[in-house]
Amino acid sequence: MANNQNLIPFSKGPDPRRQNGRKPGSKNLTTLIKDMLDANIDDISNPQIRKLLQEYNSKNIKEAIVSALIIKSIKKSDPRIAELLFKYTEYTENPANKSVLDDGKIEITIVEPTLKQREQKALLEAERKEKEQEKLNRI
Repeated sequence: MANNQNLIPFSKGPDPRRQNGRKPGSKNLTTLIKDMLDANIDDISNPQIRKLLQEYNSKNIKEAIVSALIIKSIKKSDPRIAELLFKYTEYTENPANKSVLDDGKIEITIVEPTLKQREQKALLEAERKEKEQEKLNRI
């Protein structure tokens, strides 16, 4: 049962515990990311980011990211990055060669286990059951 001395009615007016929503002037995370990606090198105060932008001779972070992707796709010969870049620019050498990224579909092939694999699985299952039976017999 509740203690009547502790039951105090809610007083009218502003209450910091009942603040509705976000504080005025605060930005959504997506907005913060977009603003940062579009910010010019002169607007960026972080020295590490400024240094990287100067290293890639970029005006903003978007340019630096694209430059880094292109460099990685060339130096490391990473086809995934090249494919990603082609996807967004719509410049493919052979449009007949469809990839996983083109239509967003993934093909899954189910392979039936071989007879040897089935036998091994049956042996493991039999050993497991024997161990369980031994444990029960000890009790």
